[in-house]
Amino acid sequence: NRTISLRCGRAQEAVVNVFELLLAALTLPLPPAEQLRHVRGTEPWIAALIDDGAARSPTLASLLASLDDSDVIVYVDSQVVRERLAGYLVHQVIVRGRFRYVWIVVSRSGNAHLIGVIAHELQHALEVAQAPDVGRTERVDKLFERIGFRWGCVRSCYETIDAMNVERLVREELRASPSTRSTR
Repeated sequence: NRTISLRCGRAQEAVVNVFELLLAALTLPLPPAEQLRHVRGTEPWIAALIDDGAARSPTLASLLASLDDSDVIVYVDSQVVRERLAGYLVHQVIVRGRFRYVWIVVSRSGNAHLIGVIAHELQHALEVAQAPDVGRTERVDKLFERIGFRWGCVRSCYETIDAMNVERLVREELRASPSTRSTR
């Protein structure tokens, strides 16, 4: 399975509308500890998976810390995704106040490598965070045209070497430090 940062026409528009509704619901006041986290799972099992991964992978923990220090808030959601994809960054940034919100979708299929996929997509979110104009005056696909390369589909699908390397490294770290808890 390859993960791809993706934008795909009408399906993308539907996802963005759902994302805006989800964002409205999820930006309600959070408990104080959760207010500090910029990476948020939309379901408890996703949040537990991210926590487990961060405890076992210094690379994932570093990604989370970098995003916490940024103006980007990331929601990680699960859906049924195309068979060849394990996850993707939605190419829509919502700007509200001083924050930019992005949405990552990962496979609901229970992929054994899901933490690595999440890390890969969080690297894409960090790439957005490092480009302060994305979501304000620059489109996400323009960023990835500049820093990445076309990958996997006819339309605006992009990949970056950094995201591929992060996924590989996190998977290696996870193999060296097996989980001792169930995440679902």
